[in-house]
Amino acid sequence: GLDPSEGTLATAQQTAYTRLEEVEQAIRAALQKVDVGHVDESGVRVAGHTAWVHVFCTAFLTFYAHHPKRGSVAIEAIGLLLNFAGRRVHDACASYLNLPGLYALCNAHLLRELINLYEETGQAWVQKLIRLLLSMKAAVAEARSVGQTALSPKQLAGFEAAFTRFVTEGLRANPPPKPTGKRGRPKQTPARNLLDRLVTHRAAVLAFLHDFRVPFD
Repeated sequence: GLDPSEGTLATAQQTAYTRLEEVEQAIRAALQKVDVGHVDESGVRVAGHTAWVHVFCTAFLTFYAHHPKRGSVAIEAIGLLLNFAGRRVHDACASYLNLPGLYALCNAHLLRELINLYEETGQAWVQKLIRLLLSMKAAVAEARSVGQTALSPKQLAGFEAAFTRFVTEGLRANPPPKPTGKRGRPKQTPARNLLDRLVTHRAAVLAFLHDFRVPFD
């Protein structure tokens, strides 16, 4: 039933912020040494304007940073990813893809895109790829549950071949746009953009299949 003043709350926040500095620095230092770290950002309103909360985390450590910007400017200012030697897991945001080092793409993001694409187009290859990704996830989970550290070469070859087959089917169904004669690159369909990403970042999409330290999402 208490009604503390805004000044009291502000003082409490500032005190916590100051006293937790050592903890924050310890978390930051520990994250620099992990094998796999997850990175993302989320919009937040600050004084009537959109700003961004950036996160770098594992199952046991979480580091938050606030910055007015979303992309590379913020990443450089925060600095945590610049010298990170492990593998980062994230969505396909360009500011993450442009960083050096190992990375894996989050398949939860990919599945959402594929489901939306199937609902809009009904193309068969999309549903096949969704089922394949979920089969891969289940196979890795089953292998881990019995103490395996990798899938068999036969399993890997089968999954890789199916991935190639379904993506190729998608590329045939979604050819690149014809030249318009105008300057600049012709606009592609969302399906073609997604397929190009699957080709370019194939190793990052399937990283979880080859390295059990990397999660599916």
